[in-house]
Amino acid sequence: MKEAAIAVALGMDAFSAALAIGMQLLPLRFFIQTGLWTGLCHIIFPELGIMTGTFLSGTIQGYADFVSAWLLVALGTWMMFGAGETFHATTKKGLALFILGVSVDSFPVGVSAGLGDTDISVVLIGVVAALMTWTGFIIGRKAGSLFGSYSEQAGGMILCLLGLQMIFH
Repeated sequence: MKEAAIAVALGMDAFSAALAIGMQLLPLRFFIQTGLWTGLCHIIFPELGIMTGTFLSGTIQGYADFVSAWLLVALGTWMMFGAGETFHATTKKGLALFILGVSVDSFPVGVSAGLGDTDISVVLIGVVAALMTWTGFIIGRKAGSLFGSYSEQAGGMILCLLGLQMIFH
């Protein structure tokens, strides 16, 4: 039960960000690939964190949250004010910003688990993150149909608010 709660908590960023980006009505192939990459990164980052253990534990938690939050704000700002251009989440830069923004916070969870006797299943975390990403994309796609041409700005605003909430929480 504890592992499932950790997995869902780590997947919430991916769900929220996917909800925002899903409003752009991007190709299904993009949604599938992004979910897979997000899940994979949610396996790799906590595993690296577990291996890192005590070495950087005091500073990594705040740093990872800070980086994650600002990546989401940057991505949201890019979506809202991209000089009139459509945000291309399908570009390597857009995809990397998305995946790093929603995955980096799983690293300090791994560090924390490596320090104590907390057992976490990094595979469970990855699978849940992928499923939550896909769910966010599906719901976002339906909402994008409702918002029409304003969906990109709405999605960008959601990402900015999510990032700012992480910064000031």
